[in-house]
Amino acid sequence: MPLVGTALAIVRNRMGEVWITVAMTLTAVAGGALITQIHSWRRRALSDPDGGRELRTLAALTGVHDLPWTAVVVLMIVRPGSPE
Repeated sequence: MPLVGTALAIVRNRMGEVWITVAMTLTAVAGGALITQIHSWRRRALSDPDGGRELRTLAALTGVHDLPWTAVVVLMIVRPGSPE
């Protein structure tokens, strides 16, 4: 999706708009969190469940991970500062 979104922004000549930059940054942050945090916690929680403590931590991290994605969706709908 980030590649398609970037291609569409380039085709429509909108790469310089702030909301595109913010959305791309939030996407990178969410992707980085997924790779560095969520994946390792998921592996730990599924390999050694200790009464659900690690599963609860994983659930909390996943909820926090969803916040940047929610902000990206809102930016894509609202498009603040967009001329259209």
